[in-house]
Amino acid sequence: MQVRCPGCGSELNLDAEGDRIECPFCHRSIDVVHEAPTLAEPEAVAEAEAVAEAEADDGPKPTPEAAPGAATVPRIHVHCSRCSGEFAVPLGETGAPCPRCGAPFSIRAPAGAAAAGADPTARTLATAHASVAAPSAQADASVETSLRWLQEHLGDRYEVLDFVSRGGMGAVFRVRQKQPSRQVALKVMLAGPLATETNRRRFEREAHAVAQINHPAIVSVYEFGEVGGQPYFTMEFVDGVDLRAYTIRNELSHAQICRLMIPICEAVHCAHRHGVIHRDLKPGNIMVDDLGRPRILDFGLSRATVEGQTRYDALTMPGDYMGTPRYMSLEQAMGNPRAVDERTDVYALGVILYELIVGVLPYPVEHIRGLKALEMLQDHEPLRPSVLQPNLPVDLELILLKAVQKDKNERYQTAEALARDLGNFLEDRPVAARRATIWYRVRKWTWRHRRVIGPMAAAAAVVALIWFAYGQRAAALHREKQETDRVLAEAAQELRAQRDAHHLQREQVKNHVERGEWREAEAAAVTLARAEPHAELLRSLPHFVRRHARRQAEEALEAFAALVRTQDYAAARLQADALRTQALMMPYEDVAARLKAPFDDLEAACWADLQAAAADALVPGEAAERIRRFLAEWPDGRHAEDARALLARQADLGTDHFRRQHERAIARALRDGRWDEAAAALESARGLLAAAPDGAAAWDETFAPLHERIETAVRTDNAASLATIAPPLEPGGLLKAIQFAPDAAWFVTVAYPNRVRLWSWPGRSPLHAWETPGEISSLAIAPDGRRLATGDRDGTVRVWDRDGTRRQQVNVGSADWVASLQFSADGTQLLTATKSGIAFWDVASGRRLESPVASAIRPAALAPDAEHLAAALPESAVGVWLLTETYPLFTIGLTGTAPAALCFSPDGRRLATAHTGRTQRRVRLWDMTWGEPVLDLMVSAEPGPRLTRLAWGLAFSPDGRLLATGDAGGTIRIWDVDDGSLRKAFTAHGQAITCMAFSPDSRALVSGANDGRLRFWGVGTLPPDGESLDSALETR
Repeated sequence: MQVRCPGCGSELNLDAEGDRIECPFCHRSIDVVHEAPTLAEPEAVAEAEAVAEAEADDGPKPTPEAAPGAATVPRIHVHCSRCSGEFAVPLGETGAPCPRCGAPFSIRAPAGAAAAGADPTARTLATAHASVAAPSAQADASVETSLRWLQEHLGDRYEVLDFVSRGGMGAVFRVRQKQPSRQVALKVMLAGPLATETNRRRFEREAHAVAQINHPAIVSVYEFGEVGGQPYFTMEFVDGVDLRAYTIRNELSHAQICRLMIPICEAVHCAHRHGVIHRDLKPGNIMVDDLGRPRILDFGLSRATVEGQTRYDALTMPGDYMGTPRYMSLEQAMGNPRAVDERTDVYALGVILYELIVGVLPYPVEHIRGLKALEMLQDHEPLRPSVLQPNLPVDLELILLKAVQKDKNERYQTAEALARDLGNFLEDRPVAARRATIWYRVRKWTWRHRRVIGPMAAAAAVVALIWFAYGQRAAALHREKQETDRVLAEAAQELRAQRDAHHLQREQVKNHVERGEWREAEAAAVTLARAEPHAELLRSLPHFVRRHARRQAEEALEAFAALVRTQDYAAARLQADALRTQALMMPYEDVAARLKAPFDDLEAACWADLQAAAADALVPGEAAERIRRFLAEWPDGRHAEDARALLARQADLGTDHFRRQHERAIARALRDGRWDEAAAALESARGLLAAAPDGAAAWDETFAPLHERIETAVRTDNAASLATIAPPLEPGGLLKAIQFAPDAAWFVTVAYPNRVRLWSWPGRSPLHAWETPGEISSLAIAPDGRRLATGDRDGTVRVWDRDGTRRQQVNVGSADWVASLQFSADGTQLLTATKSGIAFWDVASGRRLESPVASAIRPAALAPDAEHLAAALPESAVGVWLLTETYPLFTIGLTGTAPAALCFSPDGRRLATAHTGRTQRRVRLWDMTWGEPVLDLMVSAEPGPRLTRLAWGLAFSPDGRLLATGDAGGTIRIWDVDDGSLRKAFTAHGQAITCMAFSPDSRALVSGANDGRLRFWGVGTLPPDGESLDSALETR
């Protein structure tokens, strides 16, 4: 068989059995199988050249009109190179002018030179430039040959209507089947009898592959056969355009493109389930009809699989480059047929979707072929779509990127999974391409149900009225609620995990503190607080570290002072050196300066203590012995001469001096309520005066009245049991409050409804009494003891002098009762707490001050350091604030209702909270250094009426060792603060306890109740169980 070389045009003899020949003139190697469309017989080429020359000389000839009943002449579609317009040229015509701009168009130029009058830059749909027109003409000749064969062998069954397209192996015609009458697409092989066995098998396989798949998005095969050695098959004709043209023409949105791609993905998945891999998916192989229905075409490169495993045969060998490079996956481009599976088609679908959505390919391989295209796929990552389209939805971007992953294990594993994710995106459901965090799922669920959540409350009332009619809808809403609860539970679990992580970071800071690594602790605390400014457990860490450093420094300085007082100078020197070492590691300058001071001048510190001890010495010779020990340590020190002078003066001191010393010591002890120290000083004075000539007279004049006062006070030696130590007072009416004055000389009681009384202490005799205009609900005494304040149930606060003279009145601004009332440490401000909130007031002017606490409510308490505030929160919790900040240092979550009472320990290191549940009431102690619980005291776990379960009162002893609680059942419990043990629980009153207070020396507890009586209890070991407290009072 004679053919012409597509390179030089030389005539060649083609062996019918050969697949590859070499041109002896230009030495071009020709693959007969793949280049069959470009190989034409010399006669056909000569005929085409003669027609072209005639066109060049005489101009184009008019196309004769088709006779009635004659077959329509097939046409090919071309593009004008000047205006890019598309128009049709009848098959067989060598040229035609563009109907839009008039530019000439030539099918084929004469070899070696352009035809006269032809545009050398003209292009067709099949060729890129006119300089390569010869192969196109030969291909068209093959199409014409196929048309002649079709009319010759199948003309009795099919009427050719139009030429549709041509591929690598075959041409497709639109024909009318005569029986049954319908339009179909008929595909024949271009090579015809010259086709190799491999190409014939590929052609047959395409027909069989499509025939076994029944899906609306895949063209249907009607008939397959062979006539005169030429195979052919007919299939469903799709009157439409390819996928890319349809998308551009209709200006589809992202959602419309996704909706169009879903049936295409489902069709590919259907093919995979039937064991067919397409391997050449691209927009040109997907047609869309006028109704928007897609069809997948051209299964010429498909591969069959059996039971999930690829069936390999000789059609595709390793190294073959099969498919369209723009849509090839990495494993397909590498030419390894064993690596190609269903995920290869998923990649092609992803590229198609990416190109339609973004407008470009994910990998820049448009104009690259061969190994360079393979290298591009290997070395580059896909371009993020949001770079070109910043407003592209994140879910859609992740779907695109997952579908075009180079590693097929990272792609969607099936086309169905891709279709499912596109559907989820369109329905606002979570997509598999995105990590399904709790917040992401909640957000998608909330947006998807946005039309239900809003009117749900109103719908609930309607559902209640027509329950039976909307039963199914109610069940659906119930299921949605369960889903919401599940999602919220997962969200809560994630929050708990985050809180656990914060606890771990907090523990790391605490470990630094416990090891004395102050700089590391401070740096870690500041870093964590800045990184998580909204995390409650972390933002307060710098404050806690600084507070702990100050507290530890105070303890170390107290230990040093104790050594100095005992004149253990060697140990004091070691302690001072340890303080200096601690100061070097301290990041806080003020704390470091205090720690370093003893080391810088140990002698001065010891000298100052010696002077104070000498000034307070009660026994002759006591100060002299201390001075001698000081001189033995620093015989040549800066203060040695002063010490010797002080020692010389000690010899001149007589009995009168030491008598005055005893008077001053006893007065100080009585003033501070230190009754045991006062009794010890009194006994020392008795011994001193016994040897003096006028000792008896001095005793009667000075010390006898003091002895009587001390004997009537509660002391360790006369309060051996917890019992009634004085007859109950009856101040009148239900008791509302009890407080001791700072100087321990008097205490005040408030009785229902508005009566205020002042009593002497420890004599318990009435001093002053008055009534207020409103019903009193709270009481506070100023730090200087000169004023007191009362809060009323109508929201009014009044400030009084100690004799009952009113000095100031403040209206809190709420009709609610004032539950908490407290003076600041300097007495210039007043704290009020109501159900409406917390407020601070200027005592002098009655003006409301700006408060950093906005969300807190009653009850509330100020710490002794005047820097911290504890108050209840609306959500049954307690917040602790640093008054210089607007956010709480930490929040204490409580079970049950809001706290009934709050109370700081005298040193401010602990906070007690009393709160109730349905079956129990508890008191908890919290460490103020780190905001953590230290003790959980079970007040009662017995069920009963709510009134009897409430914890009504809390009171710390002034020494901070005991905590008293009282409840509505009249029971008082005294707890050991160190270990949480219950010292004793006893019934103090027959009715609810409303108030309690320890005496300033911690030796007595005063309680008040609804029975209107005050009772005084000695704090020691308790009386035997069952002993009547009233009988103990009567036998007193």
